[in-house]
Amino acid sequence: MIHYYVLEDQPIQQRRIQQIIGVCRLFDQPAQLLAALQADEDPKIILLDLDLHTVTDAGLSVAQMIRTFDSMSPIIIVSTHTELLAASYRYQIAALDFIDKSQADGQFQSRLRSALHAATNQLALHAKKTPEMVTLPSIRHHE
Repeated sequence: MIHYYVLEDQPIQQRRIQQIIGVCRLFDQPAQLLAALQADEDPKIILLDLDLHTVTDAGLSVAQMIRTFDSMSPIIIVSTHTELLAASYRYQIAALDFIDKSQADGQFQSRLRSALHAATNQLALHAKKTPEMVTLPSIRHHE
């Protein structure tokens, strides 16, 4: 089962995202999110707002921290700060998508659903690529 984590400090935006995703864990503080992510070993999709409590690029720093212990979970950035799109590459967080929250509801829903579908496919593909252990016979060279 895939778990969904959302870091968003505005209750209106939390509800907007939750209406699309359904069951998810909502956070408005980075430290709480990071602790929950580290404790969860199941597959997860992470949605991050960039502007948290008036710090415009806080979400990028949170994403960098996430990548120190989780390199596989898809991160979807959901923000009104589209000017930070280029910065998301400089932070090397491997975000799956960058969705502008200021879009009309229909466009926002469509983009978020598409990103969630891609993230789910990415996790499924990763699960299939788990290597199998193969035991090879020991070969001794005789001289």
